[in-house]
Amino acid sequence: MKKYSALIVDDDQESILLLKNYLNRHCPDVVVMATATNIVDAINEFNKYTPEILLLDIQLNDENIFSFIDKIENLTSQLIFISSHDEFALKAIKYQATDFVTKPIQINDLFSAVNRAIQKINLSKKKNSREVNELTFIAISSIDSVDIIKIDDIIYCEADGRYTNFHLSNMKTKISCRNLGEYEEMFSRTDFFFRIHYKYIVNLNKLISIDKAAGNYCEFGDGISLPIAKRRQQELAKFLKLK
Repeated sequence: MKKYSALIVDDDQESILLLKNYLNRHCPDVVVMATATNIVDAINEFNKYTPEILLLDIQLNDENIFSFIDKIENLTSQLIFISSHDEFALKAIKYQATDFVTKPIQINDLFSAVNRAIQKINLSKKKNSREVNELTFIAISSIDSVDIIKIDDIIYCEADGRYTNFHLSNMKTKISCRNLGEYEEMFSRTDFFFRIHYKYIVNLNKLISIDKAAGNYCEFGDGISLPIAKRRQQELAKFLKLK
């Protein structure tokens, strides 16, 4: 059975326990990887697990959950807001919420919201899989134009806020209006693109070596050297079948 990772953010521990209990009993496909009661912890747990579903209370004591969302680059997780503050519903929609569940939580509302999130995750994966399997070229849409480039010409993709910079083998750079998380999903079915860092996806066909002495860097031609995040080092080794 396919499992879907989740993060719960709520300033009330009893609410967290109640929500976890509801999910365990009624949404067994969802695995709660972590919980947080404030923005700082929420960011840390998100960066650690990159969960597919976020179940978010809106008012966290003196903090506001929207500041957490604004701080996450390349956010592609499904957002389910769970709050007693109905006045935030419109703002939640502007943040492309999957659903808005009011407190006290009704089981049917939660079940419907989670199912909707799972459906959107699966549809996104199917769409991106088709895109990768069908194309040897990729269209990069910028503000002023659409550039068509060969996937094989990509050395690495670099996150730049809500944009992505494509660094190509001809030493040119193309800027896309889509964030890096979208391209990570798009390339997830290939056997040569890998996200080594929150900021970088690399084309392993262009990789020359991995420099461990300097602290684990991917080395490419023309002096390009990119850091491998600690939490990605073991995954990269498995991906390259080094272990």
